[in-house]
Amino acid sequence: MPFETLSDWAKEIHKSGKTIVSVNGCFDILHPGHLHLLFEAASLGDVLIVALNADVSIRTYKNALRPIHTMEERVNLIGSLAPVDYVTSFDDATPIGFIRTIRPDVHVVGDEYKDRAVEKEAVEEGGGHMHFVRKVPPFSSSRTIERILERYEKVRSCE
Repeated sequence: MPFETLSDWAKEIHKSGKTIVSVNGCFDILHPGHLHLLFEAASLGDVLIVALNADVSIRTYKNALRPIHTMEERVNLIGSLAPVDYVTSFDDATPIGFIRTIRPDVHVVGDEYKDRAVEKEAVEEGGGHMHFVRKVPPFSSSRTIERILERYEKVRSCE
């Protein structure tokens, strides 16, 4: 869903009495930890909206070689998952504008961000609350990339 129409749409969802749950992140290389987060988030309300970081913001806080998948690929991948109702994206460095636009009842992040959730104040300003999901070790996109590279090197050395 285009970000421009998200505000009006979210207002209609709120008027209908449904609970909006939101999640944001890169979701670059999907792994079991992402699925755990999304399924738990979906269980907390009626509508799950996922906001993806734009490619440029990922490069800023991850590194210049990320994301691996383009925005279009990530939108299609995340949007095809059963627990996800809507996918949008944001260009800002933080999801605060997205949060203020949709005013989620619940905003979900991994518990590794518990002490540094930049969106907490914006969520609470809108009347919502934060929910922290226990991280499922050892899953991370960065670790998945490392494993692929390690295994690729082993395969190449056997050739």
